Amino acid sequence: MDPLKDKRKELVTAADEIMERAFAEGEVRLHKAQLPKLAAVCGEATCAEEVVNYLRYQVGRDMFDQKVAERIIERASKALDGLEDAHKVAGWQLFATYLTRAFTYFDKACKRTRKNKKRKE
Repeated sequence: MDPLKDKRKELVTAADEIMERAFAEGEVRLHKAQLPKLAAVCGEATCAEEVVNYLRYQVGRDMFDQKVAERIIERASKALDGLEDAHKVAGWQLFATYLTRAFTYFDKACKRTRKNKKRKE
């Protein structure tokens, strides 16, 4: 049985909520290229702490907004609590994929909204 099967909905919903909030609050100091890099780190990690360490490193480099990174860490940690390290890492990899998809959607939606507002002015 896949121990992440029951976690997928929570992870995808969390990714959408995090990115929707980030774009709504203007906290998107995040480069789209960082999300596939996050997924790559997840693919190489042996424990969830490596992923958290990478996110904090990206905050220090000004590649991630600190509030967004904290929300990502909090939501993933909550969703994956109680799983073995290997399953936590696999969950982080899924979460990074969901975050990338959500970022792509909200980035496009936000740009479209701004473009429509300029047309009306």
